[in-house]
Amino acid sequence: MDFTYKIGWWPYQSDLTVETLTTDVADSRLNLFNSTSLIRIKMKGTMHGSKGWEPRIAKVHIAEEVIVGGNFTNSLAQIRLKPIIEVREKTGYAGTPISYDLTQELQLQSMGWGSNRYQIACGGITNEIALIQRK
Repeated sequence: MDFTYKIGWWPYQSDLTVETLTTDVADSRLNLFNSTSLIRIKMKGTMHGSKGWEPRIAKVHIAEEVIVGGNFTNSLAQIRLKPIIEVREKTGYAGTPISYDLTQELQLQSMGWGSNRYQIACGGITNEIALIQRK
């Protein structure tokens, strides 16, 4: 599933619920010469459309913001995610809820030496991970 940072035509977002959000560090070997880590994000929930218009998740909107940054400080960033619904005409679709289960991977670059905390938020749920950048 592709990430997008652009705002688009999203008239179906009110038909989306996020029930679970899990985050874990898939790969992190931070040291003097490496400042990138890979995190895995799983989002589960339901969506529905109007009768005859079947929804699907087309992409995931991502917005990243540094809250506190700098070397030798407790850096903090927030990453906000939103699955984006698109619909397609499908005669047999009755408007019933459809479950979705997404797994996204994201490369993060450390913001400085020491503790780097990231708040990952989606649909009213927020998880936090910490990555330690050492010399």
